[in-house]
Amino acid sequence: MSERPRVLFLVHALGGGGAERVTVNLANHLADAGWPVSLLPLQAGPGFPVDPRVELEDDAPQGGNRYLRGLRKMGYVRRAIRRFRPDVVVSLGAGFGYLTSPMLRVPFRLVTQIATDPTYLFSLGLSYRITYARAFARSQRIVFQTRAAMDYFDEEIRRKGIIISNPLRDGLVHSSAPFATRDKEIVSFGRLIPQKRPDVLVDAFARFHETNPEYRLSIFGEGVLEEETRARIDRLGLSDAVTLSGFRDDIHDRVRNAGMYVLSSDVEGLPNAMLEAMALGIPSVCTDCAPGGARETIEEYGSGVLVPAGDPVALADAMTALVNDPERADALIASGAPVGEALSGRRIYQEWADVIAEAAAAK
Repeated sequence: MSERPRVLFLVHALGGGGAERVTVNLANHLADAGWPVSLLPLQAGPGFPVDPRVELEDDAPQGGNRYLRGLRKMGYVRRAIRRFRPDVVVSLGAGFGYLTSPMLRVPFRLVTQIATDPTYLFSLGLSYRITYARAFARSQRIVFQTRAAMDYFDEEIRRKGIIISNPLRDGLVHSSAPFATRDKEIVSFGRLIPQKRPDVLVDAFARFHETNPEYRLSIFGEGVLEEETRARIDRLGLSDAVTLSGFRDDIHDRVRNAGMYVLSSDVEGLPNAMLEAMALGIPSVCTDCAPGGARETIEEYGSGVLVPAGDPVALADAMTALVNDPERADALIASGAPVGEALSGRRIYQEWADVIAEAAAAK
């Protein structure tokens, strides 16, 4: 083994959600520190910037029926691993089936992560349980984002487990501007998918807007529920008060002076958008989404208001209460500053590096 272990990251794609962003940034961080790193996306296409020192595989098989495509991707993964000869393979939820296939026949240490509520994940079918059970049995270490997610599993899995939070993006600057000087704007950013419940967000804002007509809601995101969400906004007569936009590269500059951030999810691993909003100093109202990442963060830092998941009335009432209590809003603004330091990329990526190095050295 070289002085630095050789690490291959398997990732769904180079762009997309939080797991993809963390994977690419972690690969870049290790390459910058002199580690031999390879990045293996399972889907082709552009995405987050990749450090030129990272060996990037860019010929993922596409097209064809599901069965044949799976076989081709199995060969793609196997060839890449044989060529790079990693000491450790790291996957934040991508391609567990490929990494545990008997067709692979390549020795390496495995570090895996589960980044969502396991109760929700395993409710999707027996195949998920089998795939994750095989991956966890094969893993040297398993990374969880919350204590509640790790406690879901038995002692054998917990012995391999370690909790590492999501890292924040570099360059987030906390604003201490008082609530009274902020824009009359509520923001939410993330994918428009069922577990994030944009319906609850829009319904809550409709109720809130009845007594706070000066406020507007800006939703930044894309997903399968985009058209349904637009229709809901129109049906509730909110087209002049609610803006539905796509993702933006400058989202943090755009929302910096927002009066409030709202999270409406039923299920989240550890909500990246929530953490970013808190670090920016935006007062936050968040649902108590499974498996408890929002709750653990708010309890630790006092950085937000927690409400029951799936309850637009409770969400609207909390938003209204915060508008009526600017001193409390100012306290939430101040309490977000430590979040940015504690969850900086520098700290979190070093925690990952320590776990990977430990896995590589294990006998």
